[in-house]
Amino acid sequence: MSVASERDAETAGLVKAYFEYVASAEGQDAAAEAAGSAPISDSLREQITTAIDAIDTLVRAEVLHELPNARAAGSYRAGRPARRFVLASDLGVVIGVDAGDNHVAVTIADLLDRTLVHHRTDIDSTQSASTRRATILEQMEQALAEADVSHESILAICVGVAAPVNRAGISPPHPDGFWERTNPGLAEALADWAPAVEIKNDAQLAAIAEGSVGAAVGCRDYVALLAGEEVDANGPARTEAPACD
Repeated sequence: MSVASERDAETAGLVKAYFEYVASAEGQDAAAEAAGSAPISDSLREQITTAIDAIDTLVRAEVLHELPNARAAGSYRAGRPARRFVLASDLGVVIGVDAGDNHVAVTIADLLDRTLVHHRTDIDSTQSASTRRATILEQMEQALAEADVSHESILAICVGVAAPVNRAGISPPHPDGFWERTNPGLAEALADWAPAVEIKNDAQLAAIAEGSVGAAVGCRDYVALLAGEEVDANGPARTEAPACD
């Protein structure tokens, strides 16, 4: 264990003991006597204790690292400074794949949202489903090699495809075979790549992204539109137009 990790564990132990006292019946009685506030309920105390134990376990397992509190970081306003944590950057990576009709884009990022590799490759839209599947897997392997990341480090994979997808990540047949080409059995092909593999419709993922980091952040209800038109040989142009209610 590194010096920083030992320091995190020691700090976590001290803070855990403090919060356990604050949440305990004794601590609540002391707070009520000092400030005149009502003690928390037994059920809430159990939830707090469970959360404290979980955080302590994750810190000791080096899954979380504790950051300086809000006062030390200069963002403190009022009240008791909150404990702040960040995921360990070396836990593993996540992979996002955009499997379009005539392109494959692969992005590899760590858990701190730092992009390690991103590249996009044009592919032949007339490829058979088996050839397309092999191409997608090859592009993913190349991205892993470029990022110097092993298969064992992959925590999750999400693939966006231009096809409807069921819960198992399988697309139905298309009269022209289009859906089978854009989603050529990817759920089965990637099943052993990571603990979590999701194959999703690209429009659904675009809507989720707009609500998380795009123009619809903070909107409870919104509509995301994807309009595609062939403008050149390199592929369709897409625009996203979310609108809040």
